[in-house]
Amino acid sequence: QRVGAAGLNVVHQAPPTAKGFHFITLEDEWGFINCIFRPRVYARYRAIVHHRPLLIVHGNIERDGAVTNLIVETVEPMRHSIHI
Repeated sequence: QRVGAAGLNVVHQAPPTAKGFHFITLEDEWGFINCIFRPRVYARYRAIVHHRPLLIVHGNIERDGAVTNLIVETVEPMRHSIHI
């Protein structure tokens, strides 16, 4: 199932045992989403992930029991902020 999500990049992990995969957690006012980047996808969007705290990601949902992850295919920076 293809989906999009947006939020603040609150956690970024790249364990040495992950074979180049990167894992980020996005947070918004409703909760968290785990995002998984394959090595080639991460290489393509590395600068955005490192320099823009607010991200919009698109990809496919993967479920394993109670755990839901978003397998990222594209990333873009959130360009507009809302002031409350």
